[in-house]
Amino acid sequence: GVGGVGGGGGPGGRPRLQLLKRSVDAPPAAVPEPAERPSIFGAGKPQDIAAIEKRRAEAREKAAAEAKRRAAEAAAAKEASEKQAAAAAAAAAAAGNSHGHAHSDGAHGDGARG
Repeated sequence: GVGGVGGGGGPGGRPRLQLLKRSVDAPPAAVPEPAERPSIFGAGKPQDIAAIEKRRAEAREKAAAEAKRRAAEAAAAKEASEKQAAAAAAAAAAAGNSHGHAHSDGAHGDGARG
């Protein structure tokens, strides 16, 4: 037969399967009650999504507050250093340095290098 191996009893090339009537010797397998049946999830518990989202929101708020505090500290430090630099420049100007910044090596751009 076409696509089959062996002798042919039917049009498909293989002998027809001989089925027997259903036997009713053994009772059907007992289906366990829902209380006995193990959970398909094992010991897993459902997650409390609301509590998880609340914790995440609190963490985001805490991180945002910390970032804001750090930015304020950085701005205050920058402002303090700018005031300190301005005070130093004013002191240098009062000491006779007319162009507003001090040179640690004493050179004023006259080409003398040491």
